[in-house]
Amino acid sequence: MIGSVQSYGQQILAANRPELQSPEHFSGDEKRLYRACVEFEAIFVKQMLDSMRNTVPKGGLFDGGMSREIFEDRLYGSYAEKISETAGLGLARQMFEQIKETL
Repeated sequence: MIGSVQSYGQQILAANRPELQSPEHFSGDEKRLYRACVEFEAIFVKQMLDSMRNTVPKGGLFDGGMSREIFEDRLYGSYAEKISETAGLGLARQMFEQIKETL
């Protein structure tokens, strides 16, 4: 499932901005900048997912305790990374385009 989501995200990215389909053709500084922008977007997405997760009431018979909290935190961190890597929001692309001009 995640592989199909990733390929779908790459298709969207290629359709919107073909020059940003993959960062292989970037120079060294541009590759590092692009990766930093993607990581920033992942942090932003993770905070959004955490805020959404906090709206769900906890408790009841199947409350997992600390181990469930750790698992969910890592799971949502992985979700955030995949969303940002597959150009889910486009925030990384926008930041890259803006900052690239200063390189």
